[in-house]
Amino acid sequence: MNLIHVSVKSDASKVPGYITFVYNAPTDERKMMVWNKMRNFVANIKSSWLCLRDFNYVIATTEKLGKLPVNVRRVLNFHCILADCELLDLGYQGSKFTRNNRRLGEEHVKERLDRAVANCEFRENFQNALVTIMDPIGSDHHLLFVDCDHR
Repeated sequence: MNLIHVSVKSDASKVPGYITFVYNAPTDERKMMVWNKMRNFVANIKSSWLCLRDFNYVIATTEKLGKLPVNVRRVLNFHCILADCELLDLGYQGSKFTRNNRRLGEEHVKERLDRAVANCEFRENFQNALVTIMDPIGSDHHLLFVDCDHR
């Protein structure tokens, strides 16, 4: 299904109650299956929730450079799923784009498809959280590093 959803507990340190790793499908039909699964998670989440990785959507037209223009309907759909799941983008430090198709000329595309989002409880419990976009290693996607207690 392209999701790994885990409940996290620790006596040693403060951790998010839930973490969901996303690798969203490239087709709209499969994306909708992932979104619906995430909507189902919301009803059972009773603490902080961190959700991250490849959503395969941008949140704004400024998050894509090259080739075809951003599909505004898809941007609005992504905003709706984030609102339905009560998730907020955590922002980032580092490269503006998280995917580079490594092609040249008119075929070159850069996009911010990878991100970390979280619910309000996560934001309250982890006010110093910092998302750093790191250089890619063997992939066309950059790595995300989430430090929940950045100082």
